[in-house]
Amino acid sequence: MAFATDRDLLVLEPNLFRDIAFASQLLAGGTDGVVSGTTFTSASADFVAAGLDAGHVVLISDVPVEVIEVVSSTELTVSLLRAHSDDPAVPPPAGTALTYGVRSFRPQLEMLHRQIMRAAGIEPDGLGEPSDAPTVDEVLNGDEVAMVEALGALEGIFASAASILADEPYLRLRAASYRDRFSSARQRARVRLDLDGDGEVDVVRHLNVVQFVRW
Repeated sequence: MAFATDRDLLVLEPNLFRDIAFASQLLAGGTDGVVSGTTFTSASADFVAAGLDAGHVVLISDVPVEVIEVVSSTELTVSLLRAHSDDPAVPPPAGTALTYGVRSFRPQLEMLHRQIMRAAGIEPDGLGEPSDAPTVDEVLNGDEVAMVEALGALEGIFASAASILADEPYLRLRAASYRDRFSSARQRARVRLDLDGDGEVDVVRHLNVVQFVRW
């Protein structure tokens, strides 16, 4: 699973979930949303079956909020975007009969995750060859890698949107901007691995070089 989440995309692009909506990536939605404090409910929803989890983003009446916890099939704990993911939850505006939607860009994040891991010589499925190849579970700095994943995913998201909405030139500009930012972040990135389970860094992999494996 990718280190980055939809919340990471929201941090970088506050209007992303309002402005770009791929119909195929709608997980849940309705018109019966209720916000009370940090609790969001929808009697018609099944958030568990939809696969919602912490890190998803719900757009409630055009206000994006982050999912902190899936409490039940009809209830979420949510918050306005926080500076840090471990900060106290910030209640969104209260209301009833609210229109909401949950769209996820996890497919794009997963694609970037696999590319980045393989660039670091890590098999994302844990089925590396040779059999002792590093795995994702041995990465110690997932939070740092998440930023690289998010930047790369945003390049792809805006490029895809630009191909659909050819009359919106700002989308191409956003894609180009994130392409440059992703390239720069990838050049600087380091993937730190703990190969023996002692919590200490054993190997540092760079993403700006090609990894050669002897068979």
